[in-house]
Amino acid sequence: MKTVSVDAVRKLAILKQGLHKHRERKDKRQILSTINDIGILQLDTINVVERSHYLVMFSRLGNYDQRAMDSLLYPDKKVFEQWAHAVSILPISDYPYIMSVSNMPNERLSRYLAWFYKNVKNPDALLKRVEMRIRKEGPLASRHFEDPNHKSRAWWDWKPSKDAIQILYLGGTLMVEKRVGFQRYYNLTERVLPKQISKIKKTQTETKEWFVLKALSCMGIGTARQVADYYRRSNGETKEIIERLLASGKITKINVNGWKTPAFIRKKDLQMLDEVEKGKHEARLTTFLSPFDNLIWDRDRTRLLFDFHYRISVYDSVKKGNRPGYYVMPILHKGQLVGRIDPKADRKNKTLIIHSIHLEPGVKATKALARGIGTALHEFMLFNKCERLVIEKSNNNGLLKQLNQN
Repeated sequence: MKTVSVDAVRKLAILKQGLHKHRERKDKRQILSTINDIGILQLDTINVVERSHYLVMFSRLGNYDQRAMDSLLYPDKKVFEQWAHAVSILPISDYPYIMSVSNMPNERLSRYLAWFYKNVKNPDALLKRVEMRIRKEGPLASRHFEDPNHKSRAWWDWKPSKDAIQILYLGGTLMVEKRVGFQRYYNLTERVLPKQISKIKKTQTETKEWFVLKALSCMGIGTARQVADYYRRSNGETKEIIERLLASGKITKINVNGWKTPAFIRKKDLQMLDEVEKGKHEARLTTFLSPFDNLIWDRDRTRLLFDFHYRISVYDSVKKGNRPGYYVMPILHKGQLVGRIDPKADRKNKTLIIHSIHLEPGVKATKALARGIGTALHEFMLFNKCERLVIEKSNNNGLLKQLNQN
């Protein structure tokens, strides 16, 4: 069994995630290629700065046209939306696996259905009514099913018709055809899914193996638990499939110095690992990462790879005064997580406000680091359609001085 350093695992992960350097092209083909490389583009509604799926692509491409990404869903139909690690944008080529009978959305759906049939009046009639309206009227948003008798008590207390839409969506009857703003419009899958994709069928065995191999392709090296987390599969099933793939020779076991459990890599990625260990593909990018970026969404893995303890304060129960910031984004500099920024886009005044910029303990504010962060901040300002940058405070006066001079 090959033994590698954490440093090699981290470098391979950054390379696999396309975070070692900005891609030369920023067009639709490159955006789609990047989505294919990372597998999942997680969606989130928070828009303190641009929304997370746009940020994940910004980290890899730099300033690009978000409309190009939007067009991949509609009208191009090159990606689709479904539950994977969370509700996400995924390559349309992955649809036969994501929506296979053995996938996670259907496990999730079974729990949702149990709740729905227990709590909703005339559930079958409601599901049929929602489907028939869309069949008759075409793509509709949740707001088109307003229920005047339903009084919401909380953000999660959806009207029954929205629950019905979600069940039909998770089950594959409906797909998101397009978004207007951030509002989803649903249509029948038979009208949205390209015919060449709808004809592809995958067995349970093919699907289960695909989830493991695709996760490893996106991660580089990972333990069984880390692999399972990428597409939110069960740990038990993942371990079983890993044993099968080891026996078939498609993956191999790796020992990582300091890790208590073995890790795994695809056989076809061993050459890339060897290149990384020899100093090739060195990271030279400085950028900021969405809290939901694929590289860091597994907080335990992030701690193991970067010795970086991170959580997003927006969902934190800690008192506001003790939070590091509302929407804290880690700073990635040449393959290391060196600090955090707490940004906000003041769209009315076209100003990008950095409430704070902090360096991690032991990180020195060198000229190269300040130059990298300064360039990234300028690009981030433009990406958020701002014309002015304001940095309110930092835990490193030397860094703040250098950034203000630039």
